[in-house]
Amino acid sequence: MYRRMDEIGCNAMVTVDYDSLKSNDVTLRDRNSMRQIRVKIEDLKDTICKFLDGVELGKLGSVI
Repeated sequence: MYRRMDEIGCNAMVTVDYDSLKSNDVTLRDRNSMRQIRVKIEDLKDTICKFLDGVELGKLGSVI
C-alpha cells in the first residue's frame, strides 16, 4: 500500500492498526524518508499541517 501511495505522489500516509484502537493513536509516514511516527488522533491535524509546512517528521514525534 505504501508504494502505491508513493507512486501517485502522496507526501504522507496515515495508518490505523490494531494498536490504534487500544492507544488512540495512528502511524504517520513520510514518503521521502520512509520514517514513521505515532501520533495521538487528537493531535493528527496539527501534526500533518506542521509536516506539510516543512517540519521534519522526527521533530514532530518519536520515529519508530
